[in-house]
Amino acid sequence: MDFEKISSRSNEKVKLFRHLSQSASFRRETGLFALEGARLCSDVAKTGIEIKTAFFTKEALEKYPDYISAVAEKAEQAFEIPHELAGTLSDTREAQVFLHLRQAKRGGAGDDRPQGTYIALDNMQDPSNLGAVLRTAEAFGMSGVIVGGGCDIYNPKALRAAMGSSMRISVLTTGNLPSLLILPPKRVCLP
Repeated sequence: MDFEKISSRSNEKVKLFRHLSQSASFRRETGLFALEGARLCSDVAKTGIEIKTAFFTKEALEKYPDYISAVAEKAEQAFEIPHELAGTLSDTREAQVFLHLRQAKRGGAGDDRPQGTYIALDNMQDPSNLGAVLRTAEAFGMSGVIVGGGCDIYNPKALRAAMGSSMRISVLTTGNLPSLLILPPKRVCLP
């Protein structure tokens, strides 16, 4: 596989990835998010989430050819980057595959109450804990998770801790969790 090469830290695509990794407000504003890791990126390629840009190191191309081909096939653009540049993008020690993606259409918990079994989280602050809850919810066959404030579900730490679950399970967000959870009184019709 041959990809166009990017080696500059000042490349606009590289700067966009870095900004998406670091800023929740920028992620909300653009509707994009950043993801890293060969296995996680390969899992995302199977979900149908729109992959805008993919970056791979030469080492990743040699070590994970199947993962890379799955991702490159779905990506609008794919680039090879040197190991040194990967180090400036990575939130972890040895990541070699990076994506920037369009956020999946997520339900906002409005007037319609979600059907099924959900875990409700109110103002969770630790992104790793959020990811762990998403992963656990999927493992237990829950319908989804309702997030009422707190950390961003697209935070890189939350995405890593979820191990792909955040892409496969329903996640609803709401600014008013109590009103969503309070059920209206049942109407009884008397003859």
